[in-house]
Amino acid sequence: MLLVTHLATGLALGARIRRPAAALAAGVLSHLALDGIPHWDGFDGAAAWHQRGNLVAVLRDVAATAGVLSVAVHRRWLGRDRASVIAGAVGAVLPDLLWVPYHVLGLRRPRWFFDLHGRIQRGARWQSSLPVQLVLIGLSLWQTEREATRP
Repeated sequence: MLLVTHLATGLALGARIRRPAAALAAGVLSHLALDGIPHWDGFDGAAAWHQRGNLVAVLRDVAATAGVLSVAVHRRWLGRDRASVIAGAVGAVLPDLLWVPYHVLGLRRPRWFFDLHGRIQRGARWQSSLPVQLVLIGLSLWQTEREATRP
């Protein structure tokens, strides 16, 4: 699943739950649930992370994620009084961010977590997966806006 999809879902969960610890846990659980859905993320796990195709996939996803984060900042979904929104977002992206020290820095990884995370991944072609992810992103951002503006 694209990182931006996880982020948008985590924002919506955090806006709805309003308790940071619960939002963080819900974000992590949502990540695992979304990864269980057949999806395309553009990353070839069999190739090196720095291979051109993988770099392009990562940069494209990071750019989309930065775009959603800029919307969140602009719409004031994040801030001191929005700790649950931040916690939901962090929880939702955390399982993928844990790959960075392993792939980039070559650090040792906790096998139990990475085995679990890898086992639940279900690949799909982008033609069927991308529209579903775009709908999830749109619905999540709509829900976040709705919850953030609620008194």
